[in-house]
This record gives sequence, C-alpha cells and structure tokens, in this order.
Amino acid sequence: MAPIYVMAIITFLAAGGLWLGLGALMAGRHRKWAWVVLLALPFSPLINQVVKRPIMLAVNESLDLQPGQSPPLIYWVLALLLAPITEEAIKLAPVLFPPLARWVKEKGTALWLGLFLGIGFGLSEVGYLAWSIAQAPQYSQYPWYYFTGFAQERLMVVAIHGVMTAVAVLGIARGWWRGWLGYLSAIGLHCLVNLGALLAQAKVIPVVLASLWTMGVFAGLLLLLAPLYKANRALDQPSETILFQRSAP
Repeated sequence: MAPIYVMAIITFLAAGGLWLGLGALMAGRHRKWAWVVLLALPFSPLINQVVKRPIMLAVNESLDLQPGQSPPLIYWVLALLLAPITEEAIKLAPVLFPPLARWVKEKGTALWLGLFLGIGFGLSEVGYLAWSIAQAPQYSQYPWYYFTGFAQERLMVVAIHGVMTAVAVLGIARGWWRGWLGYLSAIGLHCLVNLGALLAQAKVIPVVLASLWTMGVFAGLLLLLAPLYKANRALDQPSETILFQRSAP
C-alpha cells in the first residue's frame, strides 16, 4: 500500500470525526441529516475524472504548450474557475431531486443539509487526492508520516467545503433566484480558497504564503457560520404564532 494511503485513512477518520461530530452537535434535532454525507462520497472522483480532467486535457492540447513555456492568462482563469463551477454544482445535485428537494424546504434543514453534503465531498476529496498522489512514483519513497501537510490542509478543506455548500443550499431554500445567488456565492468563495494555491503554482507567491492564505480563508469561513446559523434560525421560526386557543364549549 502506498504510504499516502495510510495518512489518507488517518485524515479521513480525523476530519470525519471532527467535523461530523461538531456538525451533529450544532445541528440539534437536524443531526438526522448527517447521513447525506454518504451521498457525496463518490463525487470527487466522479467530477474530476468525468468532467474536469477531459476539459483540462482538451485545453492543454489546444494551447500546445512547449516545455518551459508559460501558459497564457486564459489558462489561469480557467484553472481558477473550473473546480469551483463544477464541484459546487455536483455538491448541490442531491438537493435538486426528490426527496431532498422537499426536505431542503423544511424549517431549519437547509444549513445542515448543505453542511453535511459539503463535508461528504471534502472527505471524498481526501481519498481522490491520495489516489492521485499514489500514481506519482516519486512519492512512494517517503514514509506515511511525511504527508502531514496533506493531512493539515485536508482537515481545513473538509470544513471549508461544508460551509460553501451550506451557503448555496440556504439560497435554494429561499427560492430559485436566491438559489442561483447562493450557487454563485459558493463559487466565489471557492475561487477565494483556491486563489492562493493557484498563485503559488504560477510562481507569483511562495508556497508558504499560499498555505497562510488557506488558513486565513479557513478562519474566515468558520466565522461565516455565525450569520449562516442566524439565517437558518430565521427559516426555522414558525410561520405564525398562536397567542391563545379557545377551548371547546
């Protein structure tokens, strides 16, 4: 077994235990929706192999870049947008079909459905990235504990995916046009998350600064949970208040 798989298993269990545990604790009576994590577990390999990989192969073939040649700006723009557009779409796919389409409209459910779906995708990504790393022979020489950077990043990104999807699902719960706004907001947040790594890949900033960027966005998105929780509580309120009830004569 490739050493990265050992770290991936540890990361999967740690991230799942931490973020699912905290999510279930915060969700209260809505913790029953934690099972939707399972729906998202195939999503990362599916979107990467079926959608993103063919698109990037076609782009690279059309650009016909020579070794050492810098890609044009359009390449970097596409690289920044491709993952947010496709990944945020597939994470939302379950809530567009019954019965989740009905459940997302239930009072107070939206935030937790989105959070758990995003966590599921983040956990799926742990496995897919570990598989991708295992395909590179140069990494097989390192013991599993050399991949602590992988574990640290994935611990943050699992939670990040949860918050981004929660933003989109909260929008869907408020109607179609707000659903589109929520989806676009999730794409924007996703671009913000990926920007540091993309700038490092383009050698605009050092890798250390890209790591700090991810940590900063992670902290900001955790703070975003507070207003999201408040918005979800507003959806959870009863539509009318009964001040008194006349007893039957």
